[in-house]
Amino acid sequence: MSRIKELRRRCGMTARELAERVGVTQRAVFKWERDGTERMRLGCAVRVARALGVRVEELYEEEGDGK
Repeated sequence: MSRIKELRRRCGMTARELAERVGVTQRAVFKWERDGTERMRLGCAVRVARALGVRVEELYEEEGDGK
């Protein structure tokens, strides 16, 4: 499971809710969850992190990093 999806689910948020909070389409959220954060713009990463209540760095951590 992707890190964004893991964090989103932990917050009890749907992809649609995250998209609305970040100001992107639900399709963009699905793309990030599928492809990861490598190509995500920094501004989007900041908004996603804020919406999920985490530090930006946490979006880029591998699953199972002990966090």
